[in-house]
Amino acid sequence: MAVQTLQLLANLSPRARLMVGAWGLERRVTGLTDLRGRSLTEPEPPPAGHAVTLDAAAIPAGRDAQRALIARLRHVPLAVVQVADAAQPVPIGFLALAEQYEVPVVRWLPAHGQDPAAEIHAALRRVRPAVPELGAWARALATELDAHVHVLDAELRPLAGHPDAGGSLLARLRGELPPAAGHDPMFRTVLDSGGARVRVRSIAVGGGVRAVLLVTGRPLDTARLERLDRAAAELADHFNRGRPPAPHELLMLQAGIRLLAGHALRSGVWSKVVEEFRLPQAGPYAMLVLTGASPTLLGAALEECWGLGRWVTPCEVPEGMLLVARAEVFLDARTLVDGLAGHLARPVHAGLASLQHRSELGVAYEQARSAARQAVRRQVPLVTHGELEWRDLVPATIDLAGVALLRARLLETLETAPSGDVLLTTLRTWVREEYRNDRTAAALGVHRHTLNNRLRRCERLLGAPLHAPDASFGLWLLFHDDADPDEGEGGGGARRGPG
Repeated sequence: MAVQTLQLLANLSPRARLMVGAWGLERRVTGLTDLRGRSLTEPEPPPAGHAVTLDAAAIPAGRDAQRALIARLRHVPLAVVQVADAAQPVPIGFLALAEQYEVPVVRWLPAHGQDPAAEIHAALRRVRPAVPELGAWARALATELDAHVHVLDAELRPLAGHPDAGGSLLARLRGELPPAAGHDPMFRTVLDSGGARVRVRSIAVGGGVRAVLLVTGRPLDTARLERLDRAAAELADHFNRGRPPAPHELLMLQAGIRLLAGHALRSGVWSKVVEEFRLPQAGPYAMLVLTGASPTLLGAALEECWGLGRWVTPCEVPEGMLLVARAEVFLDARTLVDGLAGHLARPVHAGLASLQHRSELGVAYEQARSAARQAVRRQVPLVTHGELEWRDLVPATIDLAGVALLRARLLETLETAPSGDVLLTTLRTWVREEYRNDRTAAALGVHRHTLNNRLRRCERLLGAPLHAPDASFGLWLLFHDDADPDEGEGGGGARRGPG
């Protein structure tokens, strides 16, 4: 028996994530060839119609070797790449080539006791459409879960074909459902009704609720809960299939990116995001801000190096280029940045941040921008938001024009005073020594009384005690960009905040 790729994907574990390839791809899958534990440098082409499983660690690193591997797999209906843990990347060069040759790739993170080959064989044996007529679908799911299954519309009315539309149980459940079930696309809860447990899932389509799935009966174990989650995804895909993005979705996304990037972007970019990410469903997604060259150069290099397709959405931003993709694509972000730098023969720096939902676009963009600035500051290829400390983010929260004005006024006040250069050196050392008088005196090689006299002169000039928060922070802003060659990357002043 054969199934279509779409049917196979709909029946796989939730821990299997489609990374490359269209969700609605229709190719016949007749069997499975397991390449795990084998060398992939020269694998035999699998039989026609066979999906393949392989280890992420076994994918060759060289571009030519990856191209040779994809050439042998180019006719497979599905490639399942097993990773050892959530942090292991699938090489981005392999993904780019798979996109180019239209090979669907699924990233599989197995749970304890799970085996992708066994899951695929089981899915092939089931051989049933992902979502047939809704009444038959609900009855089949009820049999699998050993529970009662009801499908309602956004008005909490039974959908056409519902097997128990006039039953008393369903009538009571409808009366007890909260209104949010028909309005909140992310709504899911467990209710107690007449001593029975009711699991509720709202099915999101186009930013609104298209259907509500109710499951009643005995408590569900872990396996049945996973099957319920897959069923909810099946139903969403059933309603989404062939649906173009709604106008309000594109307007919301365009308005959001205008706030992010400061200028309007091509509507086609966000049509692609809606299509690929199926917003507003939860992520995780990631944003990568690239800097070091113009958007034109970065865009050309991205295409030439990696052949970017639907799985990465590029947008021009003031820093250079913003890339949006599913988070696991950027597990291999360092390879991507290093490849761009080698292609352009110039340093390329990047900042990476993650988000769960499109409502976090603005926050994630600012996080990625701050991380990119730190990558430039530290002269490293990539910095992720999770690596940043609060002190790294302080400069990103301050208006640069205001900082420049403050520095100019402080320098004017100190430089025009008698022995102003001595006072500036004293204050710079005092800030670097974390406002410690004993360490500052030792660093300057002066007596502590001499240091105290200089600091008192500075206080009179500035009109405020130096240990006052506004004064100490203003002095830190004055000196925090100074780099001491003996202190290594970033300089001591860049690492220390106000006392």
